[in-house]
Amino acid sequence: MKKILITSELDNKTLEALEKGFIITLKGRAAGEKNFLSESVMIEQINALEPEILIISADKINRAIIKATDSVKLIVVTRGNPVNVDINACKEKGITVTCTPARNANCVAELVIALMICSARNLFQSFEAIKDGTAAVDKMTNVAAKGKDVIWSDPQLAVIPYIRFRGFDIQGKTLGLVGLGAIGRKTASKAIALGMDVQVFDPYVSEDEIRRIGAKPSSMDELLSESDFVSLHASVTKETEKMIGMQEFLKMKDTAYLINTARGALVDHDALYRVLKEKRIAGAAVDVFYYEPIALDDPFLKLDNFIITPHIGGASLDVITHHSKMALESILAYANNIEIPYRVI
Repeated sequence: MKKILITSELDNKTLEALEKGFIITLKGRAAGEKNFLSESVMIEQINALEPEILIISADKINRAIIKATDSVKLIVVTRGNPVNVDINACKEKGITVTCTPARNANCVAELVIALMICSARNLFQSFEAIKDGTAAVDKMTNVAAKGKDVIWSDPQLAVIPYIRFRGFDIQGKTLGLVGLGAIGRKTASKAIALGMDVQVFDPYVSEDEIRRIGAKPSSMDELLSESDFVSLHASVTKETEKMIGMQEFLKMKDTAYLINTARGALVDHDALYRVLKEKRIAGAAVDVFYYEPIALDDPFLKLDNFIITPHIGGASLDVITHHSKMALESILAYANNIEIPYRVI
C-alpha cells in the first residue's frame, strides 16, 4: 500500500477514506500540533516514513527537502496556490504537485462583506467603547433605565452611542474590486445581492466577463475615485507589490474605506498610516498586514479608524471540508493512474 504523510488538517470523512487504501501518518497541524514542520523535521519524517504522497498546507517544501528525498512522487497542497513549494525543484525531480483552488473563496468573500459592515456601522469601535467604559456604566446596580422599552443612554456615559457610532447602510454604495479571481467573484455576487454597485479593475479579465457577473469594468483611477469601499483581491507580483500607495490613496474619497483580505504586500503601509492619521480616507479594515503577527506597540493599533483581524479569512471549518474533498480527488486519481485534477505540474 502507498504511504501518505499528512501535515495538513483534513476532515474525518477524508481521513477514513484514505485509511481504507493507504498507510497514513499524521504529523504537524494534522496531529493537532501548533507549528508547521521545519525543514529538518520534514526531512527526518520523510526519510523515516518514506511516503509516496505528501499532503501539506503551509509547510515549506524547499529544494533541500526535495533533494533529500527519493520516495515522494505527489505533493498535495491544501492551499489555493502552492507558493510554499519549490515548483522548479519538484519539476526537476518529476514530482507532481496539486493544490486546492478556490477552497476558501466563499469564506474570505464573507469576511470582506463583514469588514465592510463593521466599518460602515462602527461595530469594532462601539464594542471597544463598551469595554473601556465610554459607553457603559460602572455597576449593574447603577443602571437607571430598566424595563421593556429601554434606551442606551445614561448621565454617566461619556457619549451617546446612538449618535457617536452612527454609520451608514452599504446598500446603494459602490464597491471597487481590484482583481476578479475566485474570491473577487464571490465578493461581487454577495455585494450585488446586498444592493451594492460593483466596479472591477482587472486587466486580465475581459470587460464582457465583468459585465456578465453584473459588475462594471473600470480603470484603476475611476475605481479609486468612485468607490465607497476599495477591496483588494490581487496576487503579489513585482507589478502589484505596494500597488496601493499615497498616489492611489489621494484619489480615493475622504469617506471611502480600504479593505484588504489578500496580502499586506499590496499596500504601502507608510502611506496607509499617514492617510488614516490625517483622515484622508475614512478608514481601513484588513485581515493581512505587511508583517505578521502585528506587535502591540504598532502605531496602527492606536488609530481609531483602523481595524484588523489576525489573518483568519480562510479560518472556516467548511474550508477544511472543501480542501479535503479536492485533495482526496487528486490522490485517488493519482493512485488509479488517471488524469489528476487541480494539477500544477
